[in-house]
Amino acid sequence: MGLSSSKSTTKPYYTQQVEGTFDALKAAHDANQANVQAAANGFTNLGNNLIGQFHAGDPGVKAATQYNTDVLSGRYLDAHNPYTGAMIAQANDQIANDVNAHLGTRGRTGGDSQASSLAREIGKNTLNLLYSDYSAERSRMGAAAEQAPALASAQYLPLTPALSALQTGTTLPEQSADQYADAVRGLLGQYTVTKQTVPIGQLLAQIAGTGLSAWAGGGFKGLGGGGTSG
Repeated sequence: MGLSSSKSTTKPYYTQQVEGTFDALKAAHDANQANVQAAANGFTNLGNNLIGQFHAGDPGVKAATQYNTDVLSGRYLDAHNPYTGAMIAQANDQIANDVNAHLGTRGRTGGDSQASSLAREIGKNTLNLLYSDYSAERSRMGAAAEQAPALASAQYLPLTPALSALQTGTTLPEQSADQYADAVRGLLGQYTVTKQTVPIGQLLAQIAGTGLSAWAGGGFKGLGGGGTSG
């Protein structure tokens, strides 16, 4: 039984193909890094711009919010429509003409009855127009109250795409590296190296076994100083 200590290396027959693919993969990865970084910088800049818009506030949202606040505060409830006065005056002139014409047909113009009828109709018309204006403004106040939550949320709309852009900008280089690492791991899975080494204990046992076999077979008879005679 001979002594043995073996050390062997095993490679698949397509070693050259695997190594060639790795070189091509590394070259493609290295060449694309500038594009990856440029894209990452673009997303980062976009995110920063959107955050800047959030701090500055969108002009349209700010104007709508200010108007809504004015309506809710009753600003337009106290200061009537600038055309209301003209509308009242025009309507009252028409009422006066109608009342005078009606009373004139009965020969009652110029008396207390005319004045009373005219004052009553004009007062009624004025009150109706003012109440209509008041009621319309109260309706707008109710609508403004319903729109307030949406306007408040609109102020934060830039934050969602801003955070998404910043996250993409910071993770693109990492994702590229992870994909490269996964591809390399996939190649190494097809390229195995196996080493086989006999342990020292097993080697000593082989040596001892060889010596015992030689002794049992008479290989060491000459060492004892002679054999038996007879």
